[in-house]
Amino acid sequence: MKKQTVGAIAVAATLGATTLAWSSPASAELNTRCVGEAGAVTVPGDLVVPRGEVCILTGTTVQGDVRVARNADLLADGATIGGRVAANNNAYFEAVGSTVDGEVVLNGAYGSYLESSDLGARVLTRPNAITDTGGFVYTFQSSVSGSLVSRSAELFVEASEIGGTVNSRNSLYADLYESFVDGRVLVRNNERGGVVCASAVQGDSRFVGNGVVVQLGSDGPFADCADGSYWGGDVTANRNTGGVFVDNNIVNGDLTLRNNDPVAQVGDDNMIRGEIVGQYEDWDAAAPMTLQHRSVAPQSNPQRRDNILDQKIEQRHAGAVKSAARAGAAHIGR
Repeated sequence: MKKQTVGAIAVAATLGATTLAWSSPASAELNTRCVGEAGAVTVPGDLVVPRGEVCILTGTTVQGDVRVARNADLLADGATIGGRVAANNNAYFEAVGSTVDGEVVLNGAYGSYLESSDLGARVLTRPNAITDTGGFVYTFQSSVSGSLVSRSAELFVEASEIGGTVNSRNSLYADLYESFVDGRVLVRNNERGGVVCASAVQGDSRFVGNGVVVQLGSDGPFADCADGSYWGGDVTANRNTGGVFVDNNIVNGDLTLRNNDPVAQVGDDNMIRGEIVGQYEDWDAAAPMTLQHRSVAPQSNPQRRDNILDQKIEQRHAGAVKSAARAGAAHIGR
């Protein structure tokens, strides 16, 4: 999906003229509906994408909050949103080269793709009373000033900066590639664990109770990664049941490995400034994988998980553009 998104949105900009209408400035609340495609205009209040509709913002400024209703899509290219973005059941939010000053909250949403964008507060994805899944969040070359929180969701962070903590719990997985986290990384009870590749994490980090697989560093049976990772504090991996692989890391604190089944594998290309505490086996990452290693993370499907997310994003994005084209002349109004 990367690098294709902006071009696809630009095509939508040719749909037609934009009509604006909002409540009087004397009103207690400005609440503007968006259906179709909007250009370089300013919305002096809140914006709503109605249920099942599509809104494409190209160079648009929204001074208030944005709400994406159930089954709706919001595609933002070069847009500025002064407030927060809230996306509801099966809603999709995409931001490319855009700025959101407030938080982004996904409540049982389909997901969110954030490329080359600046997020001024936390990004949160979670289930709600209607759905037990939190969709996905995929950040690419983006900056999140707050924390990145995933509940019952898929989380993929690539070439991004996170000012707070990456916190993934009871989710499918949490993967970080070539990224910087100023806080901690907390991965707990994820069905498919997590991967931290070629990244720097400043705070103490914990990986607890995860399934297949926890891979920290450049080598492992799951993901191909060329570079190692840096950890500014302690790293803990306890009670994981899908395999723990640690190689090519710099850890400024202690590395604690307890009650992992199978036992954690620690390669010889680590620099641990503190102590290695707990149970582990020495692992030659350059040697062929043993049957035990392969049973933990089969090599029959070695693709990174962003490839799967790309398919989800492309499908929803293409559908949104087609819906906007069918709508004819776009409009924003009350």
